[in-house]
Amino acid sequence: MSTLQLTNNKALLEKAIENYNILSDSQKRILKTLISFDYPVPSDVIMKLTSLSKQAFHFSMKKLLSQHFVNREKIRIFVYKENREKMLEILDIYNQQRFLEQKSHGE
Repeated sequence: MSTLQLTNNKALLEKAIENYNILSDSQKRILKTLISFDYPVPSDVIMKLTSLSKQAFHFSMKKLLSQHFVNREKIRIFVYKENREKMLEILDIYNQQRFLEQKSHGE
């Protein structure tokens, strides 16, 4: 799936993120917020939209950055954007899982 298709399938990507058990609930909330934007987002906007405390945000974001789920850029302030390649990976895993579940149920 290309990044253009990824942009057009945000609802499916949200489901894939929600089912990706490697991430914490806070990390999932951050990623789902980031994919709803087409441009990099400052931390204060993410914190407001996710209702995360500053401490919870920074702890979760540090993990997302270290695992390359999110990219950070400094444009006077730090802004964040999801890593499209990792989003495609999450979506592929979700699609494979759904396929295998359907196959095992004989559908």
